[in-house]
Amino acid sequence: MMMLALQTVVCLLATSAGLASAFQDTGHRWTPPRSGDDRGAVIFLHGMGDTSSGWASLDHMLPSICPRLSTDKIEYIFPQAPVKGITLNGGELVPSWFDIFDWPIDSTSRDDVIGQLNAVCMVEEIVKSVEQERGIPASRIVVGGYAQGAAVAMLTSYFRKERKQ
Repeated sequence: MMMLALQTVVCLLATSAGLASAFQDTGHRWTPPRSGDDRGAVIFLHGMGDTSSGWASLDHMLPSICPRLSTDKIEYIFPQAPVKGITLNGGELVPSWFDIFDWPIDSTSRDDVIGQLNAVCMVEEIVKSVEQERGIPASRIVVGGYAQGAAVAMLTSYFRKERKQ
């Protein structure tokens, strides 16, 4: 079940983050393009209370599901969230991309807009660093995550799209 879930996540990440344009879809398998540089990167953000090392095994698990995601073609990056006091948890200090004020989270919940935008800026800096230092264009970088990290990945994608329009 875990393998199927990860395969689905890989396909969703590739499709939603723009890497799909750099790969040809052949069902549930991704085939690198026939010409040009086929290197890419996956930036994966952990959830609140977790650490980057909690997800570092993805660079071994994903290629076992889809060999074309091997580390000779794809660079895996697992950034660490800063430690922050979480208001909902009485100020408990945990790794977190942004603060959470209310539970349950719904349309009336307060958002930590500044924290969320700071997290987006952190991810954009990582993307810029990957582009400059490793020569991988942003169009070949997938940003994804789990739980709170997934929320930051989606916000990053949204704001990047907004700037391009």
